[in-house]
Amino acid sequence: DEAVNAGSGTGNVIQNNLPLDIDVILDIENDSIWLGNTNVATITINDATGNVEIKVNGKTIATPELNEGTVVQTISADDIVGGENTVEATYMGVTATKTFYVYGVVTNETYSIYFNRSNSGRLSDFVPEGATLDFQGKFLSSADEPFAMEINKPVNIITSTNDAYIDLNTTAGSLMGENPGNRFTISFNGSGTNMTGIKFHNSQLWLYNTHNVTLDGVSNVIEDKQVGSGVGATSIRANSTNVTVKNGYFYTKNNGGSSSLVLAWADY
Repeated sequence: DEAVNAGSGTGNVIQNNLPLDIDVILDIENDSIWLGNTNVATITINDATGNVEIKVNGKTIATPELNEGTVVQTISADDIVGGENTVEATYMGVTATKTFYVYGVVTNETYSIYFNRSNSGRLSDFVPEGATLDFQGKFLSSADEPFAMEINKPVNIITSTNDAYIDLNTTAGSLMGENPGNRFTISFNGSGTNMTGIKFHNSQLWLYNTHNVTLDGVSNVIEDKQVGSGVGATSIRANSTNVTVKNGYFYTKNNGGSSSLVLAWADY
């Protein structure tokens, strides 16, 4: 809890009909949440009446009336951004402030929070099933900074900024498909995943024994790179079922002759 005190005058003099002290106590239910979830602010001002102005990140979201000195306000997911969020509660010119953190925004700088480089790029243990991962900006993989990714939990992958661009710099190690190279994988444990609006470039997109997956508005462009040898640049395989690919774009040029999109032991 954070309390803010303000004297209304000097000594024992009442000024502007305010009490001698105003204590605004602001409490936030969760110090951290995931994108798409709500949070709750509780404001307590003893023996006070009237309205409290509540701001999130500088925007007024509500001016509720105190009920026996207390207000409980739900903070909508629409008013929350990835990263740090600041909540302010103001009563009679006195403001209390508190912050909370929102997980889920994946950039090239926060990649290692959400993906485990030492474990083939699998999702980190703390990422819950059903989380929303908002990819933003460019992910340009290199030997010094690899961006291999395996979706091994059902999650929702979006790009709210519409600029997610993943180049895994894949080079297939065999023309027969034994070593498809660095790849973005949705595996069996990632069944139920939905991915929307992500642009891949020179990347092996690998759906392996996965089920009930949707790729909406996903593109994969291969140019002048050996990607997809023996398997296809975007490959849905290994007993995958119920995979929907829609509104997508798949293109290959000078990749050694491998197909753009392949179904290999895939049903429905």
